[in-house]
Amino acid sequence: MIDKSFGIISEGVTDQIVLKNILVGFTGSKDVFVKSLQPKKNESGNWDKVFKYCQSDDFKGAFGFYDFVLIQIDTDFMYRGEVPENHKINLKNLTVDETVEAFKNKLIEWIGKDFYQQYSNQIIFAISVNEIECWFLPIYFPNQKVKASKTMNCIDTLNTILPQKEGFYIDSKQLAYYQTISKYFQKKHDLEKYSAKNPSFHLFIKGLRQKLGIFLFLFMAFFFLQTNVCQAQKTEILELQYATAQKYYQQGKLDSSTFILEKMIVSPSFPRLYQGTKADVYKLLAMSYITLDRLYDAEKPLRKMLALRPFYKPQEDDLARLKSALDTLKATSLFSLGIRAGGNIAFTRRVGDAISVISSLDNPNLGDEKYNIGLGYYLGFYFRYRIFKNIAIVFMPSLTNYVFGYEESYSLQRAGKNDRIATNFSYNYKQNISYIETPISINYSIAPNSKLRPFVSVGWFQSFLLSATKTSNATFVSVSQSFPNRENFINANSGFMLGFGLTYELNKFAFNIDARYKYGLINLTNSSNRFANPEAALGFYDIPNDIKINNIELGFSLIYHLNFKVF
Repeated sequence: MIDKSFGIISEGVTDQIVLKNILVGFTGSKDVFVKSLQPKKNESGNWDKVFKYCQSDDFKGAFGFYDFVLIQIDTDFMYRGEVPENHKINLKNLTVDETVEAFKNKLIEWIGKDFYQQYSNQIIFAISVNEIECWFLPIYFPNQKVKASKTMNCIDTLNTILPQKEGFYIDSKQLAYYQTISKYFQKKHDLEKYSAKNPSFHLFIKGLRQKLGIFLFLFMAFFFLQTNVCQAQKTEILELQYATAQKYYQQGKLDSSTFILEKMIVSPSFPRLYQGTKADVYKLLAMSYITLDRLYDAEKPLRKMLALRPFYKPQEDDLARLKSALDTLKATSLFSLGIRAGGNIAFTRRVGDAISVISSLDNPNLGDEKYNIGLGYYLGFYFRYRIFKNIAIVFMPSLTNYVFGYEESYSLQRAGKNDRIATNFSYNYKQNISYIETPISINYSIAPNSKLRPFVSVGWFQSFLLSATKTSNATFVSVSQSFPNRENFINANSGFMLGFGLTYELNKFAFNIDARYKYGLINLTNSSNRFANPEAALGFYDIPNDIKINNIELGFSLIYHLNFKVF
């Protein structure tokens, strides 16, 4: 498949239809890019306008936007009426090949030999002898060599068979009729077969092969040079094209302006333009579409413009319909990142039976500690990707510290002289546990277009143990000791979380305040290492129970928006 662009100069619109279908078959792509240069849409054309266009500034400017410019003309006008002296070609006794060559030379004369020499590799001639309808004959007379190769009275010959084959005549230039007939050229095998049977058609296809072959050769020869061209030069070319599009827009040449801008935005160098320039290109393209009453087409470039310039305010000279369209579109952050910090309150709950190093028939609940809430903290990062206008995925990796405490009391009684003597033992413990946490949540924004945006969230967290330290106090003798006890805990925790919060938008920045309830699902105690710390077990009678932790987080995030999108 050949991916190239073609600008067509022809006598009429029906000729453009035929050439477009030939290019579809030749390139192998129904999406081949073809632009009508002469005549334009809803304009009339003739052979004289072909010659005049070849001398115009528009013709010279076309080579900056198309890979190839295709010039089509029928030769039959030389036999009709008065032809100006500067157009005349003596066709007497010329063969088809000679006729085609004579017309090429005449067109080159109008183009200018110096200019043609500079751009000859991009110019393709489609000289139809004596009319482009002659190229249809091989379709309907594939086995009649004389009729298939005719160059005179081709329309009359076609009209002897078209009513039976297609149900119409082509006395008038009906666009649908020409589309129906020339669709047979859309398959490369058929195109080669038909073109071989008509001499001027064959010469056109031969010219296509030669010019595209030269193009591919030059591309390969200069590939490495092209890859080293300074990117600044490429962007300068785009900026010049933008200036040209502005000029055309101001002159009311909206088709030309639109075409240049459409080519710009698909250029590989376009992403390298300054963000403001890209936004201006999208805005001008949207205004061109709006002026052409192509309101549906205008929405896409407007969305692109707002993604690059999300806080754009309509200007006084903006089109009224542009302002109206902007009222319905709102750019929202797409990917954001930031930092977050806050505190947490840990609620510890025992699971399973209480465990103690001391047993008693009188008090079977020894080891049933009373857990106190503790205040911890978290520090981390904030990453948010918006998948819909109201819905975003949020990832919040952080260093999280949990703190909780518990107390235990024992009474040891022994017999005295007159009664029993009781000795009371009281202990309290403070546990610090630090994790690397990787919570991920789905946030639903309740008012996504306002500056103040409430949201709710639901998600999952996974924690990975970093360290654990316990401080034990024997209050009855004022003895305190801290020691690491990481081995008492398993390496991971997980659970689900629910939250809500408020985001305040400040253009490129945002400020979050949020609260989150996290429900732990995993028993944190490593039961196989419950007695791994004899100092705690024997010195402070402390054996850890099986526990799970729930907690409430309250904090803030400072967020920076990397890019925006209109949803």
